[in-house]
Amino acid sequence: MFLHRSFIRGLLLVLLLLALVHNVSVQGKNVANMTNYKLRDNGGNGNFPFPGRRECLVEVVFIVDSSESARYLYDQEKQFVKELSTELNGLNLEDYNLDIRMALLQYSSSAVPVHRLVDWINLESFHRKIDRMSLLAKGTFTALAINKAADMVKNEKRSKSVRIVVLMNVGADHPSSPDAVTAALAAKGNGIKIFVLGLSGVALQTDSQNKLLAIASSPAETYFHKLNEPQLKNNLLKHMKIVVRELCCCVRDKGERGSPGPPGEKGDRGDDGFLGQKGDKGERGFKGDECSEGRSGQKGEKGKKGECGNIGDKGEKGLDGRNGQPGPKGDK
Repeated sequence: MFLHRSFIRGLLLVLLLLALVHNVSVQGKNVANMTNYKLRDNGGNGNFPFPGRRECLVEVVFIVDSSESARYLYDQEKQFVKELSTELNGLNLEDYNLDIRMALLQYSSSAVPVHRLVDWINLESFHRKIDRMSLLAKGTFTALAINKAADMVKNEKRSKSVRIVVLMNVGADHPSSPDAVTAALAAKGNGIKIFVLGLSGVALQTDSQNKLLAIASSPAETYFHKLNEPQLKNNLLKHMKIVVRELCCCVRDKGERGSPGPPGEKGDRGDDGFLGQKGDKGERGFKGDECSEGRSGQKGEKGKKGECGNIGDKGEKGLDGRNGQPGPKGDK
């Protein structure tokens, strides 16, 4: 009887141990499957998803200047995009698992998408698209590139994502180009942060630099950079990391941009401004239309007596006079 009971207890213990081993094995497989799924579903990023961190979606669009003015900088632009995208692909933030997608377009007299956000697979396929790019070599139309990038982000973005554009620009637009500053203001109004990279000496001239500063987001020390800047890649990456961290904190709780509100009430009349400076002389006006003949004027007052005129010329000899009457009778 004692041996029978010991056998039963031993058998139950063995069965319990087998059940525990099976449960641990199943849980291990589930964890492995979940990890493998995340590795496949992280958009090809090199950063590993850490448990307990919040997810942050990031969209980055590179805009390469492919105009004739940038001919001798074109290969340098392409190489810079490859290097910076490699660093971004492995970007790591302490509190977030970053899911980064990147896109690329180049522009000249038109803006041409090279790699769309929705086409993102991994860094290698992105770099292959860069290698196959060729120079467009036309005029510089920066506004078209900004509008195209903004449309791409608007139509292909993921909900609650950080949206960044990196614009490379030689500094001088074609005279027929639309206003790039206006295009940038519209893009920034839709939540897009714009980094600007001035490529040439023209971009550093006062007028060109002021335009690029107006295109870039604020503050300038974060969003405006120059190609000849020491440690350019590291500086730009440092500032992009700061921006991504700040925006990741906000996009989780911030909803999509709402519809425009109703027009506000008309404000009070402002104070009179200071008297402006005298303007330049205007151009001569066009000849006016001919008018119909006006009414006769009133009779004027009699003028003053004029001065005596010069003595006139001698007149012609007059006609012979009539015969006179007979004279008186003479004396005897």
